[in-house]
Amino acid sequence: MNHPLPPNVRRLLMSLLLALCLLTAAAQEFTVGYVTYLPRGNSEVAIKQITIPENNPDSLLIDIPEQVSNNGTSYTVTALGTASGCGSVMLYKGFTSVHIVRIPSTVRDVYAGTFAGCKSSTWLEFLPNRNIKSWPVGMFKDSPLGRLVLPEGVWTAIPADFCRNKPPLEVILPSNCRSIGAYAFASTSDDPRYIKHIELNYGLQSVAHHAFYNTSPRTEQRLWQNGTYTLTIPSSVTSIGESSFEGMRDILPHRDTWLYKTIPKRAFAHATKTRNIVIGEGVERIEQEAFAQTDRRYGHLMAILTRASTTSPYPPPSTTSAAEPSSRQNCS
Repeated sequence: MNHPLPPNVRRLLMSLLLALCLLTAAAQEFTVGYVTYLPRGNSEVAIKQITIPENNPDSLLIDIPEQVSNNGTSYTVTALGTASGCGSVMLYKGFTSVHIVRIPSTVRDVYAGTFAGCKSSTWLEFLPNRNIKSWPVGMFKDSPLGRLVLPEGVWTAIPADFCRNKPPLEVILPSNCRSIGAYAFASTSDDPRYIKHIELNYGLQSVAHHAFYNTSPRTEQRLWQNGTYTLTIPSSVTSIGESSFEGMRDILPHRDTWLYKTIPKRAFAHATKTRNIVIGEGVERIEQEAFAQTDRRYGHLMAILTRASTTSPYPPPSTTSAAEPSSRQNCS
């Protein structure tokens, strides 16, 4: 003989069933355009996958919105990748000459490896963002992006291994970047990666060891034609690490004013096309092999080093904060 369940038990079972249905619906991924989203609760979604279509010969712009809708429900895009480590979000089904992916300002959670194994035809642009407080170590490690535009926002540090092994061909740093971590843009020894353009912002204070190891930043071709082929270390930098710029073969790491007192071991080693480095009076110590194997056909490095502390044409660095150069007025 069947006995009916007490009303309180029936209500409990109905509540559990409803909760299970809602949980299942919340975890149901959906696709809008080229982007697949994964709900993460609180009317929020993560970017789970970006699919590049087959054999598209034209440039493709994937401008991810701040809000997306599915079955009448609106979601805010708040994450790039997932905490479970789903791997790269990029899925290539065919050839596209260049595709630009824009990440909205609402994203606050970013996960390392999100763009691992992507193609150099991918240009990744972050819109200004005050939600990302910090970047995970190795965020773009093994991610050979063609172009990476980092967002203006509240974060100030690029962590270790940020773009290690296969740094982007072009990097746009925000004006509020204050430090660059160890191996942040370093390339592998057996497969060097050439950064074609990167500009270090005024306001940058420190560059850690091996930050640009074995890479070769180069300015635009028009600058090369004018004889200016340089990566300028801004006068706001107060410290650089061991081998921080080692192996930058095609550039001139040069400064008019040196606020740091020590040039570390192998800091500019193998800078094979170095031209006329002038060491300012603020430098007190040049460590072993700081300029090892620099090709002197391209400059007068050794002659300048021998008289740097006594006859430098530049005044000693001020003890107060240096005024921002007029060409960098928009930098913080």
